[in-house]
Amino acid sequence: MAFKKRKITSSKRRKPSAGGWILRLISIISAGGLLISLLSPYIPPDQYWLPAFFGLAFPVFIIINAILLILWILRRRWFSLIHLILLVPATPMAFRYIQVRSDQPIHYDFATQLISYNVRSLIDNEGKSSVQGLLKMVTQEKPDILCLQEYRDDWWQKDDNTKKIPEAGLFKEYVFESYYPVKSNKKAVGIALFSKYPIHRSGALRAGKRLIAIYADLVLKKDTVRLFNMHLQSIAFQKKDYELVEGLMDAGKPISSELETDSRQLLWKVRKAFIKRSFQARLLQKAIEQSPYPVIVCGDMNDTPCSYAYNKVSANLQDAFQYAGHRIGNTYLGKLPKIRIDYVFLDRRFKCLYFDILHYHLSDHYPVNCWFYLKEYQ
Repeated sequence: MAFKKRKITSSKRRKPSAGGWILRLISIISAGGLLISLLSPYIPPDQYWLPAFFGLAFPVFIIINAILLILWILRRRWFSLIHLILLVPATPMAFRYIQVRSDQPIHYDFATQLISYNVRSLIDNEGKSSVQGLLKMVTQEKPDILCLQEYRDDWWQKDDNTKKIPEAGLFKEYVFESYYPVKSNKKAVGIALFSKYPIHRSGALRAGKRLIAIYADLVLKKDTVRLFNMHLQSIAFQKKDYELVEGLMDAGKPISSELETDSRQLLWKVRKAFIKRSFQARLLQKAIEQSPYPVIVCGDMNDTPCSYAYNKVSANLQDAFQYAGHRIGNTYLGKLPKIRIDYVFLDRRFKCLYFDILHYHLSDHYPVNCWFYLKEYQ
């Protein structure tokens, strides 16, 4: 029986289709965006501001890269390695945004409870006074320390808020500093701190004329700790800016020349805020490093976990959300995309027991709640 010889030919590698080339281009762009966003916390925006925008978009880049990784694995292509190599160092950064542990609220008699809240001049989302809501929150939560940003101090009124809050929370000490020097002593907006613990000394930290933090040395049990209540530079959006953001997020809305011009002005505002925060963050970091006592830092940073400001302020400190938080860490309630911009950082001599984001709708922020104690008391 005769067998026919088969002609052996070398198999040629299949060339990518047009769709394959487009997918490769998308992969390269998204991988590059993720790489820049990972580097952005180490690049000062006042020296080079463009990477800060990539850091702002980190959650988008990591999601896109994860999807592309799965697609390339299914297609059995080496392009998957590009995304895998970038997603490995990006994973620790992702845990600054989300924690998978369960929520187990517990009250600790031996620990200190701190609540930090940007109260937006005590005006709620409907334009009404949030004073009664704030007093109710203080009565229910019973924090040992209450740190407020954008707090309006109307001590001259008969229904003075600064008298009501200590009465509701049984606070013994109070510190307030206005953002800018005011000509009138009747009304000011600034940063406030209420404490059940004795305050040994207090002060303010300014960048030029602008207040960026107040600090207080608290006699906490038998030790002194220094608490920084911060509020770094905001973008200072006006009503028309928020309407523009909503318009840009509407995919079905055509982009007019007027909208394009306005969007450029909006980006310029964001860029200016990045630059100011970078300088303010370095000032605050220096003050933290010079503290003679264990440090607690809380407040509204107005920046994301993948930012230069976060990297500077949190240096050598614990992010309470990462150590004891749960779910997605969004603290912003306004019209912009939901992000985490309110924080509690602790000296490594503290043990963080519990961290939560309280869902009170009294402002365009959520209050953050943290329980901790000095490890030597363990």
